[in-house]
Amino acid sequence: MSRIVLKEPEEEFPRDLPPLTVSKHPNYITPTGHARLLAQLAVTERHLAEALPNQIDSQLIRTALALDIRRLQARLETAIPVETHAQIAGQIGFGAFALARDTTGHEHRYQIVGEDEAEPRVGRISWCSPLGKALMGARVGDFVLWERPAGELELEILSIRPG
Repeated sequence: MSRIVLKEPEEEFPRDLPPLTVSKHPNYITPTGHARLLAQLAVTERHLAEALPNQIDSQLIRTALALDIRRLQARLETAIPVETHAQIAGQIGFGAFALARDTTGHEHRYQIVGEDEAEPRVGRISWCSPLGKALMGARVGDFVLWERPAGELELEILSIRPG
C-alpha cells in the first residue's frame, strides 16, 4: 500500500491574525510578574524563530506562537508595575500575602497579583477576581465573604505579609 505525504506550503510569519481580546481592567503587575512575562516573551520568540524555517512545524503552530507573542507584547506595553513593598501596613493590598482560614478550619495562603500572573491553584489570585476583591483592604482579624459559583465562603484573615 502506498501513502501520499502532503506537505504544507512554506509560509512566512503569519500575517492575518485575529484581533486581541483585551481585559477591561488596568494591567497592574508585580515586579516578579513583569520579569516572568519578559522571560516568557523571549522563550516564545525563540520558539517561533526555530519554527519558521522548520518544515516539520505546521502553520497552526506558527500562528499560535505569533498570537502568543502579540498578546505578551501587548500586555507588557500596557503593564502598570506596582511597588508591592509600598502598600499600607497591616492591610491586604496588591502583591501582599495573606493567610486565611475558612469556616471548615482549612487554612489557605494567597497572594494578590495581576491578571497575567494569577495561578489560583498555587494561591496567586488576581486582584480583580471575586476572591481578590474580597481580600483587598482586609486586616488581620477581619472576616471576608468570598462569593463563589459554588456558594459563599467566609474567610478569617490570620496574617498579612507585604509582597
